[in-house]
Amino acid sequence: MRKKKKNVEAPETSEEQPKKRGRGRPRKDDSQKAKAKTEKKAEKKGKGKGKKASNGDSTKSPDGGVQLVVVSKMKAFATDQGVRVGGDFIPAVNKALVKMIKSSVKRCQANGRATLQDIDV
Repeated sequence: MRKKKKNVEAPETSEEQPKKRGRGRPRKDDSQKAKAKTEKKAEKKGKGKGKKASNGDSTKSPDGGVQLVVVSKMKAFATDQGVRVGGDFIPAVNKALVKMIKSSVKRCQANGRATLQDIDV
């Protein structure tokens, strides 16, 4: 047979102390809940405080140019080939890629086209 638990009353809390919820966290009032909810939504959309909306899908590289290469993919490919990647390699590859795309754009425009093709590389 199971033993019956005795009803133990919780000690009364004073109104000065906030009520505890779960692991000792104070209960939020309605205005704090609403504020926290809107902040979470803004973080999910990437519109947090102090952030500027980016134009396009490109990201900025540390030197201020456009970052075109995916660093993790390049490192994984190099690792599969049995070599490591130095810190100055990724920016150099990115710079070479930007230079190659710019020369391809010039060649494309010189031929009177608005679409880059394989022959421009």
